[in-house]
Amino acid sequence: MGDAAIAHSLDQVQSPELLKFLRDTHAFLTSFREPIERSAPHIYLSALPFEPKDSLVYRTFSPHCTGLVIVDVLGLSHARDVCNGGHTVKPLQAHGSSVNSIAVSPDSTTFVSGSDDHSVRIWDARTGDQKFPPLLGHGGSVYSVAIAPNGSMIASASEDRTVRLWYAQTGASAGEPLRGHNKGVTSVKFSPDSRWVISGSNDGTVRIWDVATRRPSTFSPLQCHSGVSAVAFTPDGQTVASGDGSGHIYLWKAANGDLLRTWQVRPTEQNLKSSWRYDEGILSIEFSRAGTHILSVGRLWACGIDSIGDMEAQEKVGSVWDVATGQCNCVLKGNRRVDLQQVLTYSADWRLIASGSAYKAPDAGCGVRLWDAKTGQIVATASTRGNSARSVALTPNGQSIMAGFSSQILVWDVWEARMRFIDHTGDAVAALTDNLFFDKSDRTNWIIGSSSELLLWVPPEYQLFLQGGAIKLVIGPARVCITRDPNGLHYGTNWTLCWQDNVTNVAFPAV
Repeated sequence: MGDAAIAHSLDQVQSPELLKFLRDTHAFLTSFREPIERSAPHIYLSALPFEPKDSLVYRTFSPHCTGLVIVDVLGLSHARDVCNGGHTVKPLQAHGSSVNSIAVSPDSTTFVSGSDDHSVRIWDARTGDQKFPPLLGHGGSVYSVAIAPNGSMIASASEDRTVRLWYAQTGASAGEPLRGHNKGVTSVKFSPDSRWVISGSNDGTVRIWDVATRRPSTFSPLQCHSGVSAVAFTPDGQTVASGDGSGHIYLWKAANGDLLRTWQVRPTEQNLKSSWRYDEGILSIEFSRAGTHILSVGRLWACGIDSIGDMEAQEKVGSVWDVATGQCNCVLKGNRRVDLQQVLTYSADWRLIASGSAYKAPDAGCGVRLWDAKTGQIVATASTRGNSARSVALTPNGQSIMAGFSSQILVWDVWEARMRFIDHTGDAVAALTDNLFFDKSDRTNWIIGSSSELLLWVPPEYQLFLQGGAIKLVIGPARVCITRDPNGLHYGTNWTLCWQDNVTNVAFPAV
């Protein structure tokens, strides 16, 4: 029966409730024709979870089902396209462009983001609402933001060669921008006593600014070998560290700018023996609680042709360095062709390390990872599709991890993420919430398991928004979050267990 004939038949139905049920059923079959024709069990496993919650089909059958995935559609319209039954997708935005940096307030109630759209924004960490209108004034991308430890001020560093200070309680600008760098400012941090701000720039210098007077320190700018990409204070505020594009890490005395120590990150002996040429750069640095170790991310470019045929391969490696000796104590290393770490940060108790990653398409990858700071072992992962985690921050209360993906900000529950990773490491359906993988064969739109089984069909219009993990908050482009039923999932040969009641007990609309 064609669509015209179906429409004519529906027009003959007198009962409004039955008419809505039949229309919803027709839209349901149209929307999910592919998974239903491929595998009848996916009427329940794939189609029903994605059915709009106000549909009579969903309201009639979902109360009788268990063990299905839970689909939370955040910021996307549930309305169906009247022509083809598909969902209407309308993404939202937090920023007009990529989020480059995130900083969290000491009390974990507020966080700040800086973006390529030239703006700084202040957010309520509990609701995801903007506390004030965007903070405007920069004439270029905002590369880095920081919140003073006393919670009073915000600093932002920009491509426009300036550092700006803002009052955290009002969002108002705190005077004229801090000028002195000759190229874009890439990194900014407050001292532990909130009296000083340090900034690193592509001009190869580090500057220290007095927050009260808005003036630079009396000694000359600190010189590095190349453009500075990261700066940090020790927890006692006595030492400043910087990392540059040539792979050098520097330690300076904060009081007078004296250079205390410098060393260069080097490739491994195995890599040095190869025929490739290497150029390393430091992407981010942070001190440990005692100030005795530095956590860094280094970028390693290998120029040549690798075994897979790439003309240029890239690997980003996280390392923990002994400040006294410059020796590497621990390495956090990702797969060069999968996840490429861009930024690392310590948790407030220094027991965890959070990493933000890029990943090389078409391979799947994890956007965020949590590592044990002592052993370097992964303890949890959280994933997204299509975008890299260019910024990451752990809240001081240790409850959440925030990351910037393209122009949106995602917040995960750290505890739930760790428990899920521990409890479901051996579960084939962990693919639904961790390492999402879409088959590249004829089974387009399917998430498949380790044995090539069809786990879940995802409507094409949702795939760019697909998100896994213990999500607490989504700000920006809407996301489709898939989680497991608290009682487990009925997939594979157990799919028949998803139906709790006898079909004859279902209350269908009356004719």
